[in-house]
Amino acid sequence: MNWKLTISRGWAKERIPTLITSFGVLFAVLYVVELFVYYSGFDVLSDDFLIGLFFSGIFFLALVYGGRWLARSDLSPDRYPRVVK
Repeated sequence: MNWKLTISRGWAKERIPTLITSFGVLFAVLYVVELFVYYSGFDVLSDDFLIGLFFSGIFFLALVYGGRWLARSDLSPDRYPRVVK
C-alpha cells in the first residue's frame, strides 16, 4: 500500500489525528506489557521499572496529545499529511 498515494487522494486525511493518537496508545500498551514480561520474576514496581515507564510515558503522552490537538486545531485536513511526513 502506497501511503503517499492514499493520503494524497484524500480518504485518509481526516483519519491522521486518530492514527497519531492510536500509535501513542499502542506504543504505551506494548511498552507496559513488555516491561511486565521482562520484570515478571522481579519486583514490578521497582525503581528501574517506574523510571523507565515515566521517561517513556512522556513520549507516549506527546503522541496522544499531538493527535488530539491536531484534530481540534484550526488546521485544514489538507495540511495533515505534512505532519506525518
